[in-house]
Amino acid sequence: KPDWVLVYGDTNSTIAGALSAVKQHLPVAHLEAGLRSFNRRMPEEHNRVLTDHCADLLLAPTEEAVRHLASEGLSERTELAGDVMVDICLRIRDAVRAGEHAAPALPEGIDPAQPFLLATLHRPDNTDDPARLSAIIDALAGLPVPVALLAHPRLVARAEAHGIELAKGAVHVGRPLPY
Repeated sequence: KPDWVLVYGDTNSTIAGALSAVKQHLPVAHLEAGLRSFNRRMPEEHNRVLTDHCADLLLAPTEEAVRHLASEGLSERTELAGDVMVDICLRIRDAVRAGEHAAPALPEGIDPAQPFLLATLHRPDNTDDPARLSAIIDALAGLPVPVALLAHPRLVARAEAHGIELAKGAVHVGRPLPY
């Protein structure tokens, strides 16, 4: 029997893990607690709120997330833990600089010595609606600096299905990172 169940993020498996643990009377810790989009159309938003209310320990990544949890009456269970995603980015950056990890391949046309933006799209709200997806790609294409669009498989499939060209204007399409 585990001492704690640690759940991360806002996916369906996050809320499933939290609910399963609660039903087994196991304490739950939620890493990335308190993040809110305030968009109830997003399935992830429901997962975030419900998971936070199931959890015994809320590990918030930011002060803003701590405030969100406080506004929901969850201060006593909340700890500011820092942002794991930022920590991972810094760790990968340091490993690449030290030669311990290969630098990620950038899309053709992106010069890493020059300023560029990095983008990815995968959430259903952004990929499933052809008009919205087209508007996002057009906005990225019109930016004054190159955009490295690391194309998540969901994005590629939806763009192809909707007949939307991803590589245009400032947008240079590449493969998603393996981590």
